[in-house]
Amino acid sequence: MKVLSYIDSLNRGGAETLIMDIAKNITKDDFEYIIVSGKGGDLEDEIKNSNAKYIRLNRRKAVDIKLIKQLRKIIKSEKVDIIHSHGDISTVYSHLASIGLGIKMLNTFHGYIISKKWKLISKQLANKITMNICVSNGFLNELKKEIKFKRAEVIYNGIDDSKFRQTKNKNYLKEYNFGDNDFTVGMVGNFTQGKDHYTLCKALSIVLEKNREAKFLFIGRRDEANPEIYDKCYKYCLENN
Repeated sequence: MKVLSYIDSLNRGGAETLIMDIAKNITKDDFEYIIVSGKGGDLEDEIKNSNAKYIRLNRRKAVDIKLIKQLRKIIKSEKVDIIHSHGDISTVYSHLASIGLGIKMLNTFHGYIISKKWKLISKQLANKITMNICVSNGFLNELKKEIKFKRAEVIYNGIDDSKFRQTKNKNYLKEYNFGDNDFTVGMVGNFTQGKDHYTLCKALSIVLEKNREAKFLFIGRRDEANPEIYDKCYKYCLENN
């Protein structure tokens, strides 16, 4: 069986990390895994050295007809059995590229749909594909308020815990003056609207009133499309803590 995962980019994020972990741990005894990206990104080299076949395309604009044709050609030449898309843009391209081919298609919703445009498109496509997947029951229940699913299931993200058992990594906590006995709160996630870092930023003052030794660590990328989210958090923390 051949499974093709299409994702728009491979910059660090939850969906991208999940795909990378599958690619590293998959074997041919499981199924053949093909990863196609529209832009590449930070994780590209790791994907290339994984157990999956990797193909990079080059999406140049929002609606790229050439990319749709290229993706369709790959699907046909590789004799793909299942297409797995990750996110709104990926689902649109996967659907258009596979029309009329009779191939089963899955889409995983990894995060909230912020854009009204993509929310409308997701509503239209949700029941045209074989199965919609959500990463938690709570998230599925929220999506059901917006989308009337005919077919939807919850599948939790798997985690490759071997990366957390490595002992040769630098001790970044000590590098940034975090002590072994400090009360430390961390948040890992790119600075995008659905993550809501700002609410945690506002809560820091309350925690610090009770424990001046508390320290906080945010790990995530500044979103190029919405840099004001990071900037707002950074400014608030500087001015209020």
